Amino acid sequence: EEMYDDMDVELKFKWNELFEKSKSTAGASNEDLNLLKQSHKELEVKQQNLEVKQQMLAVEQHNLAQEQKKRLSFVSNTRTRAETIQFLEESGLLSFSKKFEEDLEDASVEWWPQGAEVNFPNEEWKETERCQPFVSGMLKHFVSGKVSVKEPKKKVKQVKVKSIPDLSAFKKFTVGIKSPDLVFYDGLDKRGSSAITMIGEVKSGGSGEFSSSERGQLVDATERLMKLQPFRTTMIVFLTDGRRFEYFRCLRREANNFRFHHSAIFLRDVGWRILFGLLQADPAETLGYERIDVPGFV
Repeated sequence: EEMYDDMDVELKFKWNELFEKSKSTAGASNEDLNLLKQSHKELEVKQQNLEVKQQMLAVEQHNLAQEQKKRLSFVSNTRTRAETIQFLEESGLLSFSKKFEEDLEDASVEWWPQGAEVNFPNEEWKETERCQPFVSGMLKHFVSGKVSVKEPKKKVKQVKVKSIPDLSAFKKFTVGIKSPDLVFYDGLDKRGSSAITMIGEVKSGGSGEFSSSERGQLVDATERLMKLQPFRTTMIVFLTDGRRFEYFRCLRREANNFRFHHSAIFLRDVGWRILFGLLQADPAETLGYERIDVPGFV
């Protein structure tokens, strides 16, 4: 009866027809009996296929449960920063993007701030003693919203800055958590988490890539900021020691789920010219910043 219930309409019709003939020996020919056996075989094959599909579904459900378990562990902050980066890379949520790198190169500028340093940090410099002061010294040219710049073989000109650096950000704390070393705001008259266009972290001098722990710190700060800007879908952030630059683009996948693209390491003036270009660009168009204008509020 269970086998009969699983049959489709056509097979049931065939089964009933053959079953009636098989009630009497005279009415059941060898051909009919063979057809009946064939019907049994077809039903057995269907049952086997169904069992295989059920097994595949069980495996898929198990894998989904394991992935959810990993994500819950990740969200609950039980991982170190280095483990967070390893998790993102293994999950395909942090990957190199040639397209992102090309977008950064397109944003780069030819000009250089008038009077800015050209002697970049070396690999031995420490973060707080040398690297942070050097980076702050470079960015001080941009705090007024305008910067005097000089292009190769051209006269000095004024460039308007759209993302304004807060040079004291690295000294501040937000809800008990250290603020990113570098915070940039949408213009001169806006402050607060909703007005942040871009962030960066300053690290000690080194060679090659930044460590997983350093990258994890930036990823954590970026995700916290994206949660404070719920309408924002993307954000560009970066790591630097004043000589090396690694840029990241955060993309919102769902409400509080994100993935990241990263660039290769840009050195010296190449990395700085990209940053200068991002500072002068419209943050809504280039950085993914979402302006929320509420009457009566700045």
